[in-house]
Amino acid sequence: MELIEKPKKEISPELRLRHRAFIQAYTTIGLSTFGNGTRAYLVAFPDVQESTANVKACQLMKRDYIKQAVASALDCQGFNDITVDGELLSVIKQDKELAPKVQAIKEYNKLRERVREKGSTINIGFSLGSLFEAAKNQQNVKEQREVIDINLAEVQ
Repeated sequence: MELIEKPKKEISPELRLRHRAFIQAYTTIGLSTFGNGTRAYLVAFPDVQESTANVKACQLMKRDYIKQAVASALDCQGFNDITVDGELLSVIKQDKELAPKVQAIKEYNKLRERVREKGSTINIGFSLGSLFEAAKNQQNVKEQREVIDINLAEVQ
């Protein structure tokens, strides 16, 4: 696996190999290290304690060239927007299990920013509060028109 971009400061060939081992362990589907920085770090650096591996893996994942290499490796395995959107769609379209379907719909709405976690904003920019206020104002206008119509009827 080739690193995407050279790091700013020069890295020794041995360390570069260990970084590649980390990336491979972190991105290989089916391994217990998949997506687990601490375990992947322990594979690449077996002489390190677990508590140290946790911190070092976090530091390593902050490096741009590591993030790019991980993203590239995952993309090659089908972890990309097209594949994930397809999987999400298949869960939404199925009718056997409703709980995952509802969760997938929630996730879709969150991704499309149709709903927000906190607050009640609709994607067209109106809050529910402002919609309720508008409805109340519309009711007030309707009542005022009725009063005017009654007054006009009395005048005639």
